[in-house]
Amino acid sequence: MSQHPQPRPGQEYTVQSGDTLWGIAQRAYNDPEDWDTIYDANKGVIGNNPNLIYLGQRLQIPSQSDPHKKKPVPTSPPTTHMPPTPPLPPTTHMPPTPPPTPPTPPPTTSAPPPPKDDNDSPLDWIQHELGEKKDD
Repeated sequence: MSQHPQPRPGQEYTVQSGDTLWGIAQRAYNDPEDWDTIYDANKGVIGNNPNLIYLGQRLQIPSQSDPHKKKPVPTSPPTTHMPPTPPLPPTTHMPPTPPPTPPTPPPTTSAPPPPKDDNDSPLDWIQHELGEKKDD
């Protein structure tokens, strides 16, 4: 990791890759919680979100931090962000796949009745049931 230039109170500082207001305040004032001093002096450059500082922004480092000013307690140090990337295209969501239905059991079949006489066969009975005529 390359060494960042030392931000000095009362001078201008150009944001480097990986910089945060927290880290700049640590190097300028030996107190990372003085990040809000730098933010307050540079709201016109930074905007409404102190977590979004960009590479190449020129920030004024105030001559003095304000040790008596009540500082908000950040949940995490502010971060440096690269310019926003374009949004991803919308994704198509498929509805959830329903669980498979259990297979239906085959219908129960009963055995064909015995032939009526010795000349009838099971095939005769099936053809009779299906309404087919037997070619004689």
